[in-house]
Amino acid sequence: MESKLRTILSAIQEGVPIDEVANNVHWKDFEGLVAEILELKHFEVLRNFRMKKPTMEIDVVGKRLDVVMLIDCKHWKRMSYSNLKIIVDKQIKRAKQYLSLIHISEPTRPRLSSY
Repeated sequence: MESKLRTILSAIQEGVPIDEVANNVHWKDFEGLVAEILELKHFEVLRNFRMKKPTMEIDVVGKRLDVVMLIDCKHWKRMSYSNLKIIVDKQIKRAKQYLSLIHISEPTRPRLSSY
């Protein structure tokens, strides 16, 4: 593990809030931090997973047992509702494309019963 990542992980383990640490990390190192945390939790990790037609990329894919995490590592200074909606919609598209590549049908949404 790079010494920079070791320093970051040590800060987190010593109680520095993770959001404070993340805000002070370069975006590429942030991807490495996320990947390292997943590996420490025994996830198989792929970084910069690229898909074609259309071209898309998932920064970090973590898989453990029947759990798969598709993570987009970004720093955002300000976030409006409309920007967040765009980001979420793009992530949903990436997740759907990933599911189609690994031949898993899209999960159904749970139905909420009314009381």
